[in-house]
Amino acid sequence: MLGASRDITESKRREEEVRFLAYHDTLTGLPNRRLLDDRLKQAVYSSQRRDGRIAAMLIDLDDFKLVNDSLGHRA
Repeated sequence: MLGASRDITESKRREEEVRFLAYHDTLTGLPNRRLLDDRLKQAVYSSQRRDGRIAAMLIDLDDFKLVNDSLGHRA
């Protein structure tokens, strides 16, 4: 019996990091638009399969930078 082994821990960690960076903002770590699009598509497909409904709500915060600048990011 012959065998070979190789530690792929580092390779898997890099793959996971690339996957995370593809769907999250590099500065804040928050989910990005690509992740939102992916999750909405999943919800639509799931809803169609189950003959269900979904809802999405968009909140647009105009001039939010002013809030951050005047009250700070913690607020």
